[in-house]
Amino acid sequence: MIYPKAIAEVIRDRAPHLSAHLPELASWSSNLTCRRSSSDSTAVEDWILNDGRTFGPVRAYLDFLRGIHLRLAHVGERMGYWNEQSSHELRHDQWSVGHAGSNIMPMAAYAYYLRSYGADGIVLECGTFKGSSTACLSWVCDALDLDLVTADSFEGLPANEGHYHRGDFKGTLPEVQKNIEMVGCPGRVRYLKGWYSESLSGFSDDILILWVDVDLQQSAIDIMENVSGKLGKDSIIFSDGIVAGVDLSDEMLIPNGGEGAGFHRFFKRHGIPYKAVPAGPEGMALIYPNCPTALSPVYDASKLFYLIENLDTAQT
Repeated sequence: MIYPKAIAEVIRDRAPHLSAHLPELASWSSNLTCRRSSSDSTAVEDWILNDGRTFGPVRAYLDFLRGIHLRLAHVGERMGYWNEQSSHELRHDQWSVGHAGSNIMPMAAYAYYLRSYGADGIVLECGTFKGSSTACLSWVCDALDLDLVTADSFEGLPANEGHYHRGDFKGTLPEVQKNIEMVGCPGRVRYLKGWYSESLSGFSDDILILWVDVDLQQSAIDIMENVSGKLGKDSIIFSDGIVAGVDLSDEMLIPNGGEGAGFHRFFKRHGIPYKAVPAGPEGMALIYPNCPTALSPVYDASKLFYLIENLDTAQT
């Protein structure tokens, strides 16, 4: 599991009997998220929730998780309205909330983790719909002093693919901005309007976290062709549309369509090694670009959500 640097240091100093459960750093030259696998035990999480909470770094992390979780839940509640412009044939866009609440917690925890090791950069969101994930990420970025760039056509999907059609999942820029004003932290958000093949051309910001929810294979390719050079050795990608057992198996993507197929095609075309694992929410995955094939990511969604679900027991 991923643990912020200060927490890992406290464990090694104050609870050395748990050190064996911590992931081993393979090399400072490799991505912080690509380490040798750690134990399946929740012993570290239990210590964090109980004895560990008396230590400042542990308490700060628990306070962050608790505060952000409440913020994101509020966003989900306020964004839960019917989309009167729903056009998707399976009505997947009839509910405007999109990704919010606990679905965003893996990104919040990862951002905290990467920042604890001094990693820097912006959060780039590709695909906002009505703005629920944007609002959530704006609060995460505000808490961790990060900037958020939200890239979208604000005209819906650009083309037909599978059961998706051009114009599906449309949220206009004024509509999204209004929602961020209502439930987000607007001062943290910069909007980038246009099709990804054009709007991301020449993208100059270093990216810490890339969040992709674009539904279409070609859109994922367009994103990566333009911004992959701005992903550093510690950068991480979160993507929706990747279902374990369907689009993902044995830490590799299966090209069955949508975002997963787009990433697969891009990495294969450019000879880039990677690993991918479920992020926790159904259909969401973490993708680790440039992860050496000999290493395995140690992120464990069940441990993170075990920690989140038991936060009330760690009240101080």
